[in-house]
Amino acid sequence: MSKVRIVGSGLLGAAAALEAHRLGARDITLHARNDASSPLRADGLELRPDCTLFGDPADPLRRLLEWHGATFESFELDCGSLNPTLRGEPTAIDGYAGPVIEGAAEASPVTSTPITLRDALRVHPTEVEGPLSRYCQWRLQAWLDQVHASAAEVLGVSELRSPADALANGCGLAGLGRTVSLPRGGFCNLRSAMRKALENIGVDIPQGPLPSARATMERNHREILVWVDDPAPLLAAQGMRRAATGADRALSHVFKVRLTRTAPFVVQDFTAAGVVFRVSVYESRGETLACVECVGPAPEGVVRCQAQKLLSAFTDEPARIGQRLATLTPSRSGVMTLEAWRALQAMERRVGGGFVSGAWEHPSIGARFTEIGAGLAAAMQSASPLSASAA
Repeated sequence: MSKVRIVGSGLLGAAAALEAHRLGARDITLHARNDASSPLRADGLELRPDCTLFGDPADPLRRLLEWHGATFESFELDCGSLNPTLRGEPTAIDGYAGPVIEGAAEASPVTSTPITLRDALRVHPTEVEGPLSRYCQWRLQAWLDQVHASAAEVLGVSELRSPADALANGCGLAGLGRTVSLPRGGFCNLRSAMRKALENIGVDIPQGPLPSARATMERNHREILVWVDDPAPLLAAQGMRRAATGADRALSHVFKVRLTRTAPFVVQDFTAAGVVFRVSVYESRGETLACVECVGPAPEGVVRCQAQKLLSAFTDEPARIGQRLATLTPSRSGVMTLEAWRALQAMERRVGGGFVSGAWEHPSIGARFTEIGAGLAAAMQSASPLSASAA
């Protein structure tokens, strides 16, 4: 059986190791960052840098983690979105977190697979394409014809609906339905359960920094490499730099909040105004916290004001933004320039079937896990002695 080497911190790296073991691998090494074993905390409160949610009880990732001792709480996601209108005054859509624009149902038939983000937006009527383009440029600060089309899913514009269809199905977050889940006791409890599971199945977790991409890519031909971490080092190993977009400047702020809406609650802003594009409200140790995601740096007062205004559009009484607990830098590796995407595709073809990419183009952890798991299964099947003898 081939050795499986995984480079990647956090939940996905650990989940990939558990999945490799489920598929039959027994020689597994997981290279994870030193600080990735537990989430950040402040005064005992869990600090979340983004809106990570799991699926319903049928979610393959959730089922795998439950098999290894993790427990989850399911709930119907409470959410909303603030959207641009032709009249100019934003409209709040309660119950759907994706973009909702009049005329969205009139998209042209797709005759070919879009290559760039600009291509993905051109299928919509002008009155729809315009607001979506402004939103994407606001988020990325980049030319949309230089960004790969997969960014549409990462940015959430793939979940576009008309007002009449907004509440028909889904919650507006790509890869998720109405029923979602979170680990019981928070992500700290989940990571403790995963750490114990990795120890129980004998996964080797070396201490120290991550190995270099160049050294890792020069692997034994019988070794399967799963690269879950940021793909930037893979590009650097090929002598190129991942072209920066505004997504690399994104910051998250965690505040204590008070509002009349019950957590968990997620609201997104598609108006391309200000700096705040999403607020995720959650509970930790009896406190209500909000992860406020911004397109870039801004004074704390500005962030507070815009977060308060966005939340208050969906509450009976104005939300109150309390103490700021932290400012975090979330991972934004999912937004690919066209040049970077082509370079990674070429690298995958060159290194062959023993390489499994991190499915960076998917915004949900469940969708990424599903694709990584499929890649692992294919790589292990092609590397098996039976497969080799058949060839």
